[in-house]
Amino acid sequence: MDWILGWLQTQVPISHIWLFVLYSILSIFVLNFVTILILPKHFTDPPPFDPSDLNPGSYLNFNTPRIGVPVLTWEFPGQVFYLTVMEELVFRFVLLGGAVQIWGATWPVLLVMVASSIVFGLMHGGPVNVLLQGVSGIVFCIVFLKCGGFDQNFLMALMIVAITHCIFNSIVAFFNLISGHPYL
Repeated sequence: MDWILGWLQTQVPISHIWLFVLYSILSIFVLNFVTILILPKHFTDPPPFDPSDLNPGSYLNFNTPRIGVPVLTWEFPGQVFYLTVMEELVFRFVLLGGAVQIWGATWPVLLVMVASSIVFGLMHGGPVNVLLQGVSGIVFCIVFLKCGGFDQNFLMALMIVAITHCIFNSIVAFFNLISGHPYL
């Protein structure tokens, strides 16, 4: 456990942050791909796309089940940025940053990483989301801690993890759109 905390405390040099962000995004895709390969097919198939879902009136119909934010709307960039920043504020800045301030570089911070990632996954859906978004949550926690979180440079850590999350969500939205599933 000490080697994990030691590794997390080693801050990424400013000149290498862009590379660390790139590796983090790539690792999320690889880990999620492996998770999807392990899960039974009926858990990972998206629901069929219905073109009427793009009608704003139907999107506001709360009786119609929705998965995610529709990509083909003018509000999408703002929603991705706003939702991502809010998630990072709650799960990394408040929870993880608070744990670092209370306990410093000790094992309870690792427990908060895991617990906040589980809740992050649950917030996105059911048990499958705990695996998929939970893995993403762990990686985002690592980005937060290695980019200033353990040094209590929380604003820089928050900005870097929010940018990483926005880039990841934008890539996912792009691939969802071209695959015929226009939701994030």
